Amino acid sequence: PRPPVAGLELRGDWLETPDGERLHAWRVRPAGRTGRLGAVLVCHGNGGNIVNRQPTAETFAAMGYEVLLFEYRGYGGSSGKPGEEGTYVDAVAAWFGVPTDWVMLVNGLDEGIPLITGARVLGCSGATAGRLAP
Repeated sequence: PRPPVAGLELRGDWLETPDGERLHAWRVRPAGRTGRLGAVLVCHGNGGNIVNRQPTAETFAAMGYEVLLFEYRGYGGSSGKPGEEGTYVDAVAAWFGVPTDWVMLVNGLDEGIPLITGARVLGCSGATAGRLAP
């Protein structure tokens, strides 16, 4: 990644899918901010990876949101081969299988914290992740 915009933190993460794939992810958040407006899941499009979505993530993070970008199987640094079914599995894994503090933020939605899902082409699987989850 290029260095993040001043005032933001960007860190790499890895997500595991139920079928054993390993997905490369980035988390972008406002530096030093304790309160967040909510969470944004950014799903990249068919012709790219999370590098292409870094400006989108930075825009949301600058507004005070915690942002997670992930690469579908077979894209960027993620393992596996691309395929429609895999994109749904990957989106659900990103939505629910991410590091603990993200899951706590998502679970806190019942208390009024908004969740925004960013989607683009393949990203429609991200938009459906909430419907596919248990």
